[in-house]
Amino acid sequence: MKRAALALTVLLVAGSAHAAEDYVLLQLRASSAGHTLLDAQRIKVPQQPGGAMDASSGPLIDWQLHDDQGRKLAQGSVSDPRLLRAPLEPGRGHEMVWLPEAVYVLRLPVTAAATDLRLRARNQPSSGPRIQQAGEPVTSSIPIGALMKPPR
Repeated sequence: MKRAALALTVLLVAGSAHAAEDYVLLQLRASSAGHTLLDAQRIKVPQQPGGAMDASSGPLIDWQLHDDQGRKLAQGSVSDPRLLRAPLEPGRGHEMVWLPEAVYVLRLPVTAAATDLRLRARNQPSSGPRIQQAGEPVTSSIPIGALMKPPR
């Protein structure tokens, strides 16, 4: 597997089934320097059961929504998109490559009191012959209050 600087886009869904309501889709870049907001879009999603992704099988990104007083309003975890797994020859398992950065989409329910999104990577892979280790996890704080206010 070639280790080119890839931009991997993965849809990671935070939360499960909710009533028909507004959500915010955040396009984020994850790197060893933290998380950067690239784009945001507000959408309305009809009520339906949410698909569950098994985020426990590898590195995770923890997210928390906070209000202007610093109180935690919601939290969750998603799989870290920087870990790529690709099959090797039959019977040899998978190669794992830790990308220096990746782009992903996080869907959050609109929470009017939320002003801040905090993101932190955890469960970094250990070093080994097939894995490039990322740096020490950084907590990123992204202001999202304007995205959470009702549309005018």
